[in-house]
Amino acid sequence: MNYDQYMSVIHRTKADTIHPDVVSSDTLEDIINHRLLGNVHMDAAKKGLFYGRTSELLKEPDAGTPAEHLEGAMDLVHAIVGIDTESAELLTMLRDSVFREGQAPSRDEIADEAGDLFWYFTLLLKATGITLQEVMERNYKKLSTRFPDGTFSLDQWESRDKENEKNNMIDTMG
Repeated sequence: MNYDQYMSVIHRTKADTIHPDVVSSDTLEDIINHRLLGNVHMDAAKKGLFYGRTSELLKEPDAGTPAEHLEGAMDLVHAIVGIDTESAELLTMLRDSVFREGQAPSRDEIADEAGDLFWYFTLLLKATGITLQEVMERNYKKLSTRFPDGTFSLDQWESRDKENEKNNMIDTMG
């Protein structure tokens, strides 16, 4: 499988409608704002753990159990926390451009944040011994099992058989 093949299945199996009658614009903006408020603390934790930066948002170092037990999983923790903080930066762009009637993020801004996400995603794969090829193939197989006709269907998504999807991925990947 190559990148173009993978992108073709992703494009065909994405939802093609939005349901503002289920989630209003105001509700989505409130959820995004709530998520971003929580991320301020996650970003402070990331900068403290991995860059040694202090923050008023963090407890004093002696106020809790030291994070030394994280050292064995340092790359895994760094990757997952980094993915979270970088995705919050994309949410900020979304909020500012869509809900605050600002200018849409530029291609360069999106590329920069996608690059940061990709860096953390690559760190996650390295930390777990998973290859990008494996991720694409497993996801392709899952989506092909879920949507056998190659297009998104809410009915197929709601009635998906996760066990069958998992078995098909295992059969394919070995």
